[in-house]
Amino acid sequence: MTTYYLDATLGVDAAAGTSTAAPWKTLAKLVASPPAAGDTVYLKRGEVWAEAAAEFGAVGTIASPVTFAAYGSGARPRIDGSKAVTPIAFYGDWAGSHGALHFRDITFSNGVDQSIKIQWADGPVTFTDCDFYGAGAVLLNCSGTATFTRCSFHDVNTDGAYIWNVPGIEFDSCSFWAINGATADCIQLTGNTGAYSSGAHIHDCHFDMMDTNSPKGCILHENGSTASVIEDNVCLGGNFGIALGSSDNVTVRRNVCQWQNAEAWSSGIYIADGDPASTATGHDIQDNVMVGCMNGLSYQASVYASTGITIAHKNIVRGLVKLGDWSGAAQSYPVPAGGDPAWRSAVLVQAKNGGAILAALKL
Repeated sequence: MTTYYLDATLGVDAAAGTSTAAPWKTLAKLVASPPAAGDTVYLKRGEVWAEAAAEFGAVGTIASPVTFAAYGSGARPRIDGSKAVTPIAFYGDWAGSHGALHFRDITFSNGVDQSIKIQWADGPVTFTDCDFYGAGAVLLNCSGTATFTRCSFHDVNTDGAYIWNVPGIEFDSCSFWAINGATADCIQLTGNTGAYSSGAHIHDCHFDMMDTNSPKGCILHENGSTASVIEDNVCLGGNFGIALGSSDNVTVRRNVCQWQNAEAWSSGIYIADGDPASTATGHDIQDNVMVGCMNGLSYQASVYASTGITIAHKNIVRGLVKLGDWSGAAQSYPVPAGGDPAWRSAVLVQAKNGGAILAALKL
């Protein structure tokens, strides 16, 4: 196992590259001499690498991942895309070892498409205390798990994190703001038949889309991805806080969704089916708070069957709500025009899935 050091100012590519006294200068040198399983690459704090695209093949294994981290003092080292569509990328292959990667304390910026792309890695991919900003952010298409911990995503013109076919993705204590663009979500979990982004866990994150031009929202969970848990997040602004599209068995609990009110359909939590191959079934939506939303909870059913959804259970919805039985029919809870002062918010208690709403307590 080898440790490499890079310094964009004082480094020399002809040096050994294995000590702080003799660091390499460029990512191009690292591509030419790629790290092996178990190696660590240290980038010097305060330095910026703005080069042609640094594209790696499969690096790291499940047992011995390759780690990229920071050394020295000052700002995080930054890999910048001002000279590349995607400044750093890792491409595995379809058969054999696909790689495993850990990133700590690195900034990725200004990629036109993405600031970092990882495809076909079958080992764990982790990002800890990393920062992503400018133009594109992150694209992952991996068969192994991936985890983002205490990362920030901001000032991008596409999705903050675009996750395709990644099982067991986790976002823990991450922050998103200034996510712009015609199709931009803070997080988009999607996939195709047989390889969905299922089993996700998104928790303790903060999403702020109050000052963006995106017509979309904070968390989009779609296209057959199943069995995920979205909990303890704060979602501000956008057209939806949390949207579940053609996905099954998702638990959404203890989230705060506020000010999703730009359009008539804007909702704190929005559920829709519409795909005959993957209808919306088995969701458990409870203990959430929706404030100042055009619709608190919206459920849009198509001609396809959608069953087994626990929807109006212990959720708090600001504004006038529709009371009565719920048996799977389309239903939404809109904020009244002008914010009727008689109903600031309400706690709803439902007997069981599909049962009567027993109480609505004004707050």
